[in-house]
Amino acid sequence: MFPPLKGSGVVNKDDASKHIHVVLDGMSGGTVGGVMYPSPMPPFAGALSDAEIADIIDYERSSWGNHGKPVTAAQVTVERSGRK
Repeated sequence: MFPPLKGSGVVNKDDASKHIHVVLDGMSGGTVGGVMYPSPMPPFAGALSDAEIADIIDYERSSWGNHGKPVTAAQVTVERSGRK
């Protein structure tokens, strides 16, 4: 139903921009490993602070054997300000 976060390229990539935007803006119709996941993820930009979003992303990037670099609230602020 939803794409796995364990081993996800988006979650483990050094550049966290896409990961941040997925949490801020939501996503629908993602494909992972050739499998299409039609269930939408809602946007959280209007519901969570930059610090809360950074905490969620850091959890995802350090859980289930993932090894993504930590994300700061300041990074989320920059990405949020550059949204279209």
